[in-house]
Amino acid sequence: MAAVLQVICIITWLSALPVDQPAHRGEPAPEPGAPFAPSVPAALRTFWLDFHGNRLCQDIDAVFVFHGNGLEVWCLTDNLKSLDRLKRMAGPLSPSYRVDFYVTRPQPERDKGEDRGPPPGLWNNQELRSFLGDMIQEHQGSAPRTLSGFDDALFTLTNRMQMFADQLLELSRRLERYARDLECLSAVAFDPAHAAADRARARTLCAQHAAGIDECASKLDENLRQALPPPAKRVKSRSAGGEIRSAASPRDVATEIARQGNRVAQRIYRFIYPDNFTVGIADLREPGLLDSLAGLRRMTADFQHRLKKD
Repeated sequence: MAAVLQVICIITWLSALPVDQPAHRGEPAPEPGAPFAPSVPAALRTFWLDFHGNRLCQDIDAVFVFHGNGLEVWCLTDNLKSLDRLKRMAGPLSPSYRVDFYVTRPQPERDKGEDRGPPPGLWNNQELRSFLGDMIQEHQGSAPRTLSGFDDALFTLTNRMQMFADQLLELSRRLERYARDLECLSAVAFDPAHAAADRARARTLCAQHAAGIDECASKLDENLRQALPPPAKRVKSRSAGGEIRSAASPRDVATEIARQGNRVAQRIYRFIYPDNFTVGIADLREPGLLDSLAGLRRMTADFQHRLKKD
């Protein structure tokens, strides 16, 4: 019995020891946030950069896993056209490299078979109803009051609100992806361990993604102003963000942009689909959603400035 226990202890101890993987031995690990190690073959590095350069990163939520002389691409998308394009881009890599695609379609957030009613966070928003043209109130105040006229007005307002919500969600999704990809691109652009050509290409893509963030944030700000009541007195929120330490590196700024982009996207979703079907104005202003967007744009402008100087 004692011998059996001794064998069990030895096996347990051996299983806890770190095991070297022969395929990865001697290969430097990528820096935190970097998509690949500098030793990854040039063709595979170019493939990843082309994925961002062709803006496929906006249509495909992908994770690239580099290993030896190949890679795995884990995709979440319902855009089959962009997915086919990405697979065609991988064609020239064969037979020198193996590229495996693992594709998953996103689950619908709501049952499309059900009647889509107006988003709960917007239906009782008087500012938005006024902006979209609340023909229901106009119809109720006019004579004669016909049922068909009321139904038409209700249908029109409901569709306009849903279109408004869909546009907000699409813009916030694009902003979040631009911000997230900016972080991993900056990990290549500002790491001297990477090849000079890769760093130069990544810097160009950083500039493009930063411009995309600012464009989406600007459109979100313009749309949200139609749904938020103007405050009696504009007070800048201390926690709105946008202030970056002068000593912060461009990579640090990109990381903060990614964090703030994710936070803004979550708040916009909760604004449209609140947990309790109501949205408190105080919750929207502390810190204000518009202030958060303004802070994100300041950080993005700061990153673009550092990108030119560095």
